[in-house]
Amino acid sequence: MNGHSDVVGMQEAYHDFVDDLHECKNQEQEVLAYMKHYGSITQKDANIQLSVGRLASRIHNLIQRDGYVIDKNMITVENQFGKKVRVMEYSYDHNKNGGQ
Repeated sequence: MNGHSDVVGMQEAYHDFVDDLHECKNQEQEVLAYMKHYGSITQKDANIQLSVGRLASRIHNLIQRDGYVIDKNMITVENQFGKKVRVMEYSYDHNKNGGQ
C-alpha cells in the first residue's frame, strides 16, 4: 500500500470503531469495543477517548460479571511533567476470549 491508501484504511477502521462505539449501551461495552479495536487501554485513554473515569471498575465488571479474559500489565510512561510513572495497561486478546 502507498501512504494515501494507508491513511484511507486507517480512517475507515476508525469510523468502523466509532460506529461500534455508538451502539454501546454502557461504559463496559465502550471499554470492550476500544480494547477490541486498539488492543489495549490505559486510564488516560479511557479518560480522554471514552470519558470513563473509573477504568479499573469497568475492567473488574468485564472480568467478574461478564467473564472476559483481560490481561493486566504495569507499564512505564512519561507523564505531562516528563516524569516516568507506572500505570496499568489492560489488554484484550481475541484468542483468549474464544475469538470474540
